[in-house]
Amino acid sequence: MKRYILPLILIVGIFIAARPERAEALILPDLDTAVDTGLARQYGDFYSYSLPILNYVASGFTDTVFNSGDPYYVDSAPGQLADNIVIMTGTTADAVNTAGFENAYDVPNNFTPYSTVTYADPAVNNGIYADSGTSWEANISALVAYLDGSLPVFYFNNNETGSGQDLYITASLSIWNDSTSTVYGTYDLVDPSTPDNYVLSGGDVEFDGEVFAHNLGAKKAAYAVLIPELNDFLDDWTGLGDSQYDMLSLEISMYGLDNGYEQAFIGRGEYAAGTVPEPATWLLLGLGLLGLPLARRLRRR
Repeated sequence: MKRYILPLILIVGIFIAARPERAEALILPDLDTAVDTGLARQYGDFYSYSLPILNYVASGFTDTVFNSGDPYYVDSAPGQLADNIVIMTGTTADAVNTAGFENAYDVPNNFTPYSTVTYADPAVNNGIYADSGTSWEANISALVAYLDGSLPVFYFNNNETGSGQDLYITASLSIWNDSTSTVYGTYDLVDPSTPDNYVLSGGDVEFDGEVFAHNLGAKKAAYAVLIPELNDFLDDWTGLGDSQYDMLSLEISMYGLDNGYEQAFIGRGEYAAGTVPEPATWLLLGLGLLGLPLARRLRRR
């Protein structure tokens, strides 16, 4: 951990300098830096950022309690997701999406296991080009318009109760053509180190000697997830404007639920500007930030 202290200090400075207090898009450190410092973890083709840990780093390693109003608090209480695209939810207040996105899957209470493959497909598809019936769908054109140049961030709420606060989850995202069924690519959320490749979600996570809860309930998201291959595809699609691949499908399965009402939704994100500066800039920023505590002490005298 010690060899990552300087990069983490630099990330704090970058967050403070680059991110508005309540930006519409979530500002994330670049993936290489986040993975090296433990702020993000790779699971197959997906990269998961911990929102409580990001908030802790952004606070200068002081705020271990994740509250409303904190920089990385993403409010997902009933009725609070109007500006997001909802994939699955336990509340009807957030189940309806705009045109080009299938309505959200209903996640019932006390239902084990849960999967879009076997659970009822939403009755209203909002003009999506095709509906497989076993996954959540969106038109690529609608997603590109919604993002407006930003990155798609997939948020997830862990909402378990009692002693079993962890659950196991798998997911698969596909990009394809609705008229020919030709698949551009399929990207999987898997953990090869676990039985059956399930990813463990929820519970407590240790970072920097502190323990952070991630079973945060339905009112605040615990994880922000990126899929780099999807981001690259959307960049190319936007540039071409006439890609033959026009559909996105997301299949999600969860096991070990003892409460339910987990939520998944899409918001806008961006990488913090300057998260990969030149070495000399790293040094200057690091020295400046390291000098801040000394400056405070001098001012007190």
